[in-house]
Amino acid sequence: MHARAESFFSPSTPTTPTTPTNSSSAAAASPPGGCCLRLLLLVEVVADPALSGLVPINALRNAALLAVTSPLAAMVDVDLAPSGGLAALLRDEERVRQLQAGAHGSLWVLPAWEVSPRFNESDARRLVEVVTHGSKEVLAQMWSSHHVRIFSEDIYLKGHNATNYKRWLTASQPYNVDHERGYEPWGLVSRQRHVQHPYDIRFRGCFRDKVTHVASLAAAHVSFAVLTDAWLVHQPHAFSAAAAVAFNRSDAAAAAAAAGGDPARRRAMEALRKPISYRGVRTTKFELHKAHSMLTSDEAYALMARGAYDPPTGPQFRNCRDALPWVRERQPAA
Repeated sequence: MHARAESFFSPSTPTTPTTPTNSSSAAAASPPGGCCLRLLLLVEVVADPALSGLVPINALRNAALLAVTSPLAAMVDVDLAPSGGLAALLRDEERVRQLQAGAHGSLWVLPAWEVSPRFNESDARRLVEVVTHGSKEVLAQMWSSHHVRIFSEDIYLKGHNATNYKRWLTASQPYNVDHERGYEPWGLVSRQRHVQHPYDIRFRGCFRDKVTHVASLAAAHVSFAVLTDAWLVHQPHAFSAAAAVAFNRSDAAAAAAAAGGDPARRRAMEALRKPISYRGVRTTKFELHKAHSMLTSDEAYALMARGAYDPPTGPQFRNCRDALPWVRERQPAA
């Protein structure tokens, strides 16, 4: 048997209007206006070594969503660092009221950046600090000098292309963008709206997990508005087992680096790559995982087109959603 333990944490402020959905709650109460650490330890026990390498990413996101107690929720994964501009924005009561007023019908998009892969890990982490704590002008300089780039632009440009980064760099006011198939931004959304449209837990590992969720928001007539004074920067980290296989880290040295020196992760990578026979076809468990993700996404899109998509969430999410008082309570109209 294989056990997985994942912890997601981030400082959050219960008295402010947003709680990161990459964090979870079960922490001591904080003083009024203070911050607390919301921490949830989740464990999954599986019998298949390959399955242990496919992180149940959407189930984890849903668990974190249930911990949100503020009117706004941040659809932001734990490996993204928020800019200082986001903190300043959330300290501005008038801006917060504007965000809350528009959040039920809109996703407030936070443009995402990453450090160029030509830098080593130490330099990359230093640049993340510069870009998250610096001004927008500093970020623009880092982009023009090729120190940073649009998140995942070399692998999946259409995931963030609709944000229109060139326009963003010179814009001073939020602007609307159209949803395009494949779009997968991060951002701020109404907690109520997010609970009504949670993540599909059939997705795990990688491939179309977030793309399908964002498409479901668009199908529910959520619009997309880009914030121009806040952004996110991806923090360097070791690849998950599934991502390492997806990016074809096949040689021993690259695989070890991708796994961050984690023996369990390397074993999971080996299990995902192991040749198997499935219905008379020679393949691997990773290829089956990829095919499952693609077919699940295509099915979800077809249901969205008919107005019939209801993302599977599992009994745990449904029971907690119906029982937790801060999830059940209706928010006052903006």
